[in-house]
Amino acid sequence: MIKKIYCFGTSHTKGAGFHLPQAKSIYKNVVKYPSMETCSWPGILKTYIDNIEIDNFAEHGSGNERMYRLVFDLISDPNFKKEETLLLLEMS
Repeated sequence: MIKKIYCFGTSHTKGAGFHLPQAKSIYKNVVKYPSMETCSWPGILKTYIDNIEIDNFAEHGSGNERMYRLVFDLISDPNFKKEETLLLLEMS
């Protein structure tokens, strides 16, 4: 059973563009407090999934190499539980 979701990606996954005033009015019916974090796709995913922890490790301007390093570090950790984890990657 999945207990944790890790999201990796670029500015799209981070929520770029959602800081604009019009984005807040567009997403006001989707999320309670529209912001870059809550209007990103991982943020919206959090509104639909209550019992799974979701972490967004995306960063503006980052590329695939950063994601590779982060994922490698994560899965190399002896405490990493592959049976309980889902990795979602938005490639640049």
